[in-house]
Amino acid sequence: MARNKTSRVQHDSPKKNRFIGLVLGGQNVHNASIMADIPSSTAADLWTKYKTTGSTKNRPRSGRPKKATDRVKRSIVRNAVKERRKPFRELANEGPGN
Repeated sequence: MARNKTSRVQHDSPKKNRFIGLVLGGQNVHNASIMADIPSSTAADLWTKYKTTGSTKNRPRSGRPKKATDRVKRSIVRNAVKERRKPFRELANEGPGN
């Protein structure tokens, strides 16, 4: 049987910054979380993150690495512009990595 996904919300930066502003302005974390409409546990984690990093920015997530680096992409574009009339198949066959 398939498991249902939990409903997770990624709060936007203005909302998180409003919460941090409330706490820095003198509110306690619980009251600020109610005012900013953020769950208390999320607010506590967000405040801890702000104290340690000084930012509310989301950290990059792990994922599949990019197959082509920026250098390879620039090379492909440069080659395609230089030889505009050449078919894509030929450009792909002589591209970097082949």
